[in-house]
Amino acid sequence: MKSLPLIAPAGCTLSPGALAEQFGRASRLAPAVAGVSRSATGLRVAFGADVDDGLVEELIATEQTCCSFLELGYEGRVLQIESNDPRGPEVMDRLAAYFGEGR
Repeated sequence: MKSLPLIAPAGCTLSPGALAEQFGRASRLAPAVAGVSRSATGLRVAFGADVDDGLVEELIATEQTCCSFLELGYEGRVLQIESNDPRGPEVMDRLAAYFGEGR
């Protein structure tokens, strides 16, 4: 099976290699997702007790360097992402779809 190239959303400054690494972090976190909810300006991803908190922190640190228009926080196994920037919804939509919005 041929894999498709990863395409960074508008405003993302990650190199193709760094984007692939970030996708890998998200892939490793996906099985621990307990719920996803979306609002007009935010995304909330709740994780189960088996989440690797260090991996979530790495995901956040990377997002903060490439998508400075996002406000990210992590507390009580809940990742909260907010943005009023026009580029924010595309990033949050992709993450919501990836982590299973509506879980």
